[in-house]
Amino acid sequence: MKIKYSAIFVLLAVFIILNPVFALSGDEAVANFKARMSSIGTLEGVISITYSSGNIQSGNFKYMAPGKIYVKFTNPAGKIIVSNGKKLWIYDTSSAICGVQELGGGGSGGIASFVNGYYAIATSRGSDTIIKLKSSGKTYSEVTLLVDSLFTMKNASFRDDKGNGFSISLSGLRVGENMHAGLFDFDVPSNAQLVKDPLNIR
Repeated sequence: MKIKYSAIFVLLAVFIILNPVFALSGDEAVANFKARMSSIGTLEGVISITYSSGNIQSGNFKYMAPGKIYVKFTNPAGKIIVSNGKKLWIYDTSSAICGVQELGGGGSGGIASFVNGYYAIATSRGSDTIIKLKSSGKTYSEVTLLVDSLFTMKNASFRDDKGNGFSISLSGLRVGENMHAGLFDFDVPSNAQLVKDPLNIR
């Protein structure tokens, strides 16, 4: 019986070492995630957005703290989203429509601030961590984050009470790449039709 219990003890020790997230509470995992995402100066890679309707958008993105983003979509091609942290532009080359919106509060919080106010549970999946966030008082009552061993976001899904929403996947990530801040100030084409509320443009 001693051998059996010793073997179980060793297995548990190895399991905890290989999966340290089980030693973390949900709040601690969220804190690690927020600290990691807030510490990133620049980030670039491939982004894919999948909606509950089944529609998928994908392309390349560049991010610079605080709150600057540039996304050039390849599917569908011709759509560009740019933000300098204070203003948002959504431009569609096929229709020559450019939506422009002022961002309240500077738009610098990003997803690191979006996760505030949720009840969190953390589990592991190999070297990755899954953080499940729930709140009945939020637009998206359920948010699920998949982060790597450094707590960099790989995937995030957002669902409302009816199960509708979207998910964002990031891949091919490169941290700390040189970027020029001017990239995030969009130069609206002279022939573009300006429209307010770009989030309503499809």
